[in-house]
Amino acid sequence: MAEMIIEFRNEPMIIGGPWLQMWNVMQLARQMGVGDGEFHPETVLTCGGGTKGADLPPNYREQILRFLGPVRFNQAYSMSEMSFNMPMCEAGNYHTTPWIIPLVLDRAGEVMLPREGLVEGRFAFLDLGFEQRWGGMISGDRVTMDFSETCPCGRKGAVMLPGITRYSDIPGDDKITCAGTVDGYIRGALAG
Repeated sequence: MAEMIIEFRNEPMIIGGPWLQMWNVMQLARQMGVGDGEFHPETVLTCGGGTKGADLPPNYREQILRFLGPVRFNQAYSMSEMSFNMPMCEAGNYHTTPWIIPLVLDRAGEVMLPREGLVEGRFAFLDLGFEQRWGGMISGDRVTMDFSETCPCGRKGAVMLPGITRYSDIPGDDKITCAGTVDGYIRGALAG
């Protein structure tokens, strides 16, 4: 896939994925002799997520954007378990979509925190966009949600503030994994 992205760099494209994936595309392109700024200016990049534990330089985003050149850039928060991403607005916040209900839990992922004002904790959600499978999940991300009525950009609805970190990157032991959330759901269903 990376080779195809590089091959078609002179044509408009829509490229989406996590930062680590784009870093790897950039590294391969540099090995192939591709310089900075060679991508078509009508290319759209939608990127988000963390580095998934990879050891990248602090300015990895700036390096990737410089490599691509003057492309259109849309940052978003997402994960493969969500039906759609949460796009970043001009105020720097990530907006939820109407069918994804954001929830904030305590660090252990056991208690739902109040959905009012600024709330920091473990991000969870119920995605109503799925019909074939359960749409709820507890993530490993520590977030701050703002449940105020309106974002500074003027749009209505809950927003996630930038500065998202993974609990596994914080000193201590993060015991919740995706498998753990399914286990918790089954335990709850059997107990009910």
